[in-house]
Amino acid sequence: MAPKEWRQPQVRGAKPSGRNGHSATLLHGSSQILILGGWLGNGPLAAGDMHLLNLTPLKWVKPLFTGDPPGPCNMHTADLVGRNLLVFRGGDGRAYLNDLHGLDLDSNAWYPVKTSGEHPPPRANHASAVDDFRLYIFGGWDGTKRLNDLYVLDTRDMVWSLLKPAGCAPQARAGMTLSIIRDCLYLFGGSGHTTRCFNDVHVYDPREQAWFLCVNIDNESFVPERRAGHVAVVVDRRLFISGGACGTQYYGKGKWFILDTDAPPAMHLVTPPLCAESVRTPASRITVHLPHLPCECWGVCER
Repeated sequence: MAPKEWRQPQVRGAKPSGRNGHSATLLHGSSQILILGGWLGNGPLAAGDMHLLNLTPLKWVKPLFTGDPPGPCNMHTADLVGRNLLVFRGGDGRAYLNDLHGLDLDSNAWYPVKTSGEHPPPRANHASAVDDFRLYIFGGWDGTKRLNDLYVLDTRDMVWSLLKPAGCAPQARAGMTLSIIRDCLYLFGGSGHTTRCFNDVHVYDPREQAWFLCVNIDNESFVPERRAGHVAVVVDRRLFISGGACGTQYYGKGKWFILDTDAPPAMHLVTPPLCAESVRTPASRITVHLPHLPCECWGVCER
């Protein structure tokens, strides 16, 4: 296959029905992808079915899991922590939830996860990321408002904590992505109040326990349009962004934006006054870099 070339492979087996709001998780060993739940477009509840895609050879197979699965779930998250898959359920089509379910990949068994501490309130369309033993949950929609809180679950003792970072927290939003690049959380995009969408990049540094706003103006023509519901994939130091939508405008068609996090640094932390000002100022006019994190540089790749 030629570099940077898309192709549609032949996949055997019975494929899942069309859906959105599901999760797709690359399991341990990178040999299978688990599809869980989503919205099928009809019925009172979200789907709760599961499908496995074997990657070599490409074939859909029926999972043989035991135990009680999460049940109907939509706009949830499913993250791999060691040999366990942790599902923060989100919504089921009727209610917003915050229950946590686990799948032991050694025994192929679902189990309820018991946690303590300060639990995240119910929400859906949130973002999650895993850094070693820490599971982060950010933002989302609780049925009445969008959120911008940041929680972390220490999976060693299964204790939740509400983080209270310094700096300027991202505005409340849902449908954003959260990615780990070299021990830091990179948040991109999402939808805010009155369907406003974002294309800003925020970085949470656990060492500094602070949020940083990082917007590059050198390559403005390459910055992704404002969007939510997109996909973000990390490859080494680079973040690949594609798809998503803002209102009735949908993005995709083979176009990927690449965020290189190894551009020359410059820099300072966002202060509360600038944070307040950034609500009224287009993000593309604000440049803030990190004390010891490089500023990003956008590029674009089209098929």
